[in-house]
Amino acid sequence: MNSEKMARNDIWGLFAICGLVFTAVCLETALNVAFPTLARNFHTSISTVTWLTTIYLLVLSIIVPLSAYLNKAFTTRQLFIFSNLLFLIALALSGWAPNFAWLLFFRTLQAIGAGIALPLVFNYVAATAPLKILGFMMGIANLIISIAPAVGPTYGGIILSNVSWQAIFRLACLVPFITLIIGLIFLRKEPTIKKRPHFDFISWLILSACLTLLVLGLERLVTTPIFAVILLLFSGIFLFVFLNRSKKTKTPLLKLSLFKQKDFLKNSLSFFIVQFTLLSLNLLLPTYVQQTLHLSAQVSGFVIFPGAILGSILAPISGGLLDEYGAKLTVILGSIINFIGLLLMSAALLFNHLDLMLLLIFYIVYMLGVGFSFSNIRTLATMVLADKDQADGNALLTTGQQLSGSIGTVFVSAMLSIISTVITASFLIITLFSALLFILIFVISSQFKNSRAN
Repeated sequence: MNSEKMARNDIWGLFAICGLVFTAVCLETALNVAFPTLARNFHTSISTVTWLTTIYLLVLSIIVPLSAYLNKAFTTRQLFIFSNLLFLIALALSGWAPNFAWLLFFRTLQAIGAGIALPLVFNYVAATAPLKILGFMMGIANLIISIAPAVGPTYGGIILSNVSWQAIFRLACLVPFITLIIGLIFLRKEPTIKKRPHFDFISWLILSACLTLLVLGLERLVTTPIFAVILLLFSGIFLFVFLNRSKKTKTPLLKLSLFKQKDFLKNSLSFFIVQFTLLSLNLLLPTYVQQTLHLSAQVSGFVIFPGAILGSILAPISGGLLDEYGAKLTVILGSIINFIGLLLMSAALLFNHLDLMLLLIFYIVYMLGVGFSFSNIRTLATMVLADKDQADGNALLTTGQQLSGSIGTVFVSAMLSIISTVITASFLIITLFSALLFILIFVISSQFKNSRAN
């Protein structure tokens, strides 16, 4: 691809896919501020209601591994139309769910549609963006997935405070309705793929069991530790079987052999850790604002909004810097700023001085680091892969991203349930995250030593 610009129709196609994915990812966390309200309405506990987010992320983790196969078996247009329709229908049904069980089921359907759509963004950019602007366009794509979870609580808080929790779903239907029309008009009409690759259904079932038992085990670790250990043990067994089966098949569901490439492994782990902290904070901070500072759901949503906007502005800018100067500057600088933001937050919690204004400022600092580093870490991971491995690499990264988010949500929920005060739990969680991000600086920096990489 010699042109330095994307074709007009491709830009509109990307806009449609990004609009759908932004809404899907935004709704991952939009219900976080509504958990107390939902618990009262459905006469259940907050830990049970938390499953509305956990199940969403878990199903994403299960569906996303199919992306490498789906990308080879169906056209982008076919996958987009199916995922958009399914997501739109499930979203509308969620707005009229009669009870918690039905709402949980409709959230599962939403996640299936979202899981198909998510990898489309990166595969579409890789297929249509010229190499000259690949970093910038990947920055746009990563912006959608990294910033939308922070926008979710803001959107949810505003709608919940002024309308109802049902309206969170009903109003959101407008976006996938519009993106469906745009996609139908502008996405390329490619020839139908007649010869589809082999799909290893057994491997997918094994992986699904592994991930489900992992999340269930972590969720039960506090309340029923013995049962949780049994679940985690079985999860490990399924993982072992999956790894062995993947080695023997010519078309593995997830090409785990890519992790043998040291730089891809380092960047993938770094990417997952940042996602883990990001999703965890999107649940923890609104809870802290409501239960410790005793402020409204609307305020708790707004507290992360300025940081989300800053991150959204910086993501494509940092991608452009990567195109121009290489990755070293942005990923190391961003990782250091990430660490400083959480370290300041941890120090304020230690001395019981984390008020609304300080929380707002420190989260902005944290998101400044996310804006500089997060999308470029993912881009850096895929840049070390051969063209033929791009779809498989994106499947690994997106699967790990959703799984780490799911584990983060379960982790925060568990910590809040076993520690008597939210402020103590917040201090321990954020201090742990600070330590992880400190280690991350050295992990990322190590790949630039004795290397010509920039």
